[in-house]
Amino acid sequence: MSEHNPGRLVEQVRELVELVHATSVRSLRVESGAFRVEIENALPAVAAQALAVTDAAPPAVAVPAATPAAPANPVNPVAPAAPAGTEVRAPLVGVFYRRPAPGEPPFVDVGTPVEKGRQLGIVEAMKMMNPVTADRAGVVLEILAEDGDVVEYDQPMFLLGAG
Repeated sequence: MSEHNPGRLVEQVRELVELVHATSVRSLRVESGAFRVEIENALPAVAAQALAVTDAAPPAVAVPAATPAAPANPVNPVAPAAPAGTEVRAPLVGVFYRRPAPGEPPFVDVGTPVEKGRQLGIVEAMKMMNPVTADRAGVVLEILAEDGDVVEYDQPMFLLGAG
C-alpha cells in the first residue's frame, strides 16, 4: 500500500473490505510504517467492517464499512436470531486450545454435558495457560473458536444450552 497518496490508500482499503466481505476470511490486518488497517468480517452474512484506519503522516482517513442491502420486504424485515444458549467468552486475548496437550482428547465436544466450573479450553497469553471454564451447568451446543485460533477479549468461544 502506498503511504504517500491518501486517496489511493482509501481506494485500496475499500478493495480490501470488499475482498474480505466476499470471502470466508474472518479478519485481516495490514501494517506499513505508521499506517495500520484492521478489517473484521464478524459473520459471513454480515458486511465486513473497517475497524481502524490510522496514519501518522497525513491525517487519518475513515473508510466507510460496506453496508448490507435493505431487506426486500421493509414491512417485515428479518431480524438476526438471538443465540439459542449462553455464550462463554474469551477471558483475554491469546491463542485458544481445545486440548490440554497435543495428541490428547479435547476438554469438551459438542453435546458434552458440563457442570459450572468445568474447564472447556485454554487461552495461552504470554506463555501462560489460562483456563476457560463454564460459568453455569449445561450442554455444549457449539464450539465457536477453532483450535489454534487467536481469540480477542470477550469473543464468544462456546455456546452452552440448558442441560
